[in-house]
Amino acid sequence: MSPTLTDLFVTAAGETLLAVAISLAVGALLGIPLGVLLRRAAQAHSSSPSRLGMLAAYAAHGVRATPSFIILIVAIALTHLAVGAAHGTAALTLPLSLLAIPFVARQTETALNQAAAPASEDPAALSTRVAFSAALPGIIAGLGVTLAGLVGYSALAGALGAGGLGDFAMRHGYQAFRPGLLLLVALAFVVLAESAQACGHLLAQRLNNLQTAPARRLLAVRRPR
Repeated sequence: MSPTLTDLFVTAAGETLLAVAISLAVGALLGIPLGVLLRRAAQAHSSSPSRLGMLAAYAAHGVRATPSFIILIVAIALTHLAVGAAHGTAALTLPLSLLAIPFVARQTETALNQAAAPASEDPAALSTRVAFSAALPGIIAGLGVTLAGLVGYSALAGALGAGGLGDFAMRHGYQAFRPGLLLLVALAFVVLAESAQACGHLLAQRLNNLQTAPARRLLAVRRPR
């Protein structure tokens, strides 16, 4: 690559990394509480469902049912109307955040369900006390999966003109007939996605080992010699 293309590649990679990191943070801050709320709504009695929980469930299911392509187009247009930018980090962050929130919520709800499955006490109470602690490794692993997914969605958003590596690949690779550059960007996306998922898995495994270590030590002490 020429020095100019190298500078553009580094800038685009920085936009992608920053937008994905911000979107994951937004997804975690809003998606995890939403996942807890969705679980409580699912465990509520059908005769007296929580209005807030039902509203959150309808909103989350609506976003999940909407094609990601449509969400990206609408979010990029809204970003342009709100801040006057349809390109760059801001244009990438809003659509990725909208995709991250329901994705993290679903991962959190699933992790809570799996953690509460063997319990005999009230599932609604368990979700905010014991189950959340037990589900934390699963939530961390889910964040890794979400991060990998956001890397892929950032490519699609960039191809729509939002910026980042996807936009760089479209403008300077596809439209300029540079297949080698396209392969380089594709490799960068693969490395980013796989690294994100691997980091999430390793962190979840480490946390799970820390949680189960006291139980293993207790069993070792009580084991008859």
